[in-house]
Amino acid sequence: MRNLLIVVTLLAFCDVSTANISDTFSNYGEKLRPYFKKFLGKKRTERILGVEESGIRMPKIPEVKKDARSVELLRKRKSKSYSKKLTRRQKQKYDLAFIREVTRVTRQMKSNLKEDRRWLNVMSQGGTREGVYRGIVLEDRYTNLERKSFPINPKVLKFSLHYANYFLAQDIKKSALRKSNFYTLKKVLVERSLEVFDSFPVENDDLYDWYALFSSYLAKKYPRIWRNKLRKNSNAKIHKNWAKNVPEQHIKSEVIIKMHKVFNFQLSR
Repeated sequence: MRNLLIVVTLLAFCDVSTANISDTFSNYGEKLRPYFKKFLGKKRTERILGVEESGIRMPKIPEVKKDARSVELLRKRKSKSYSKKLTRRQKQKYDLAFIREVTRVTRQMKSNLKEDRRWLNVMSQGGTREGVYRGIVLEDRYTNLERKSFPINPKVLKFSLHYANYFLAQDIKKSALRKSNFYTLKKVLVERSLEVFDSFPVENDDLYDWYALFSSYLAKKYPRIWRNKLRKNSNAKIHKNWAKNVPEQHIKSEVIIKMHKVFNFQLSR
């Protein structure tokens, strides 16, 4: 125990930005984690050892099905019951927050009162978050952005290639992406993400594992983007648990918003 205390004391004063204890003691780091937590606390332990591995593995990315949004499949997905019931006022509050955020991150401009009311009316009549998003990217304001010259920069290119390969199982040629319009590219990758989402089987946790790793990756890779406590959390288990306890439209809205935020952040750098 004395030796452990000495190690812990030394590590507490180490420059963790230049020394990754997980690399140095790869075989022992996780075994020592409980002791580090006890003496240093969770936050400092994570700074030294990194976030604890979730054990979640990337599922096989499914082949996109043409009938992924068929009535039968949607009925199966919606058959899950959720314990938390919202009042009409609560639902309207959350819907409005979504409308304003998705409009801002998609077009990079705020929605106006008229738009808020229009989309709220759509959602009050059964419209989905995904449907609202698709409506926004089909409007003239967005298509006009696609017609203008908005070339992609190297950071956007690098992210897009990695994301498409790892999360969508698509091998896209760099030369093809270089010619893309920024707004078209992020719309296409979001659309493909939603198609992959809908193609995951309903009888296992593949969808939740995919989303958990997606959210964990973005939290680690782009920590400066996120203000929301859940979004900035890099623990994949927490994201999986959240996803399993909310309607799928909420998961989809997070995929949409996070993707647009990452693209916008890299455009501004």
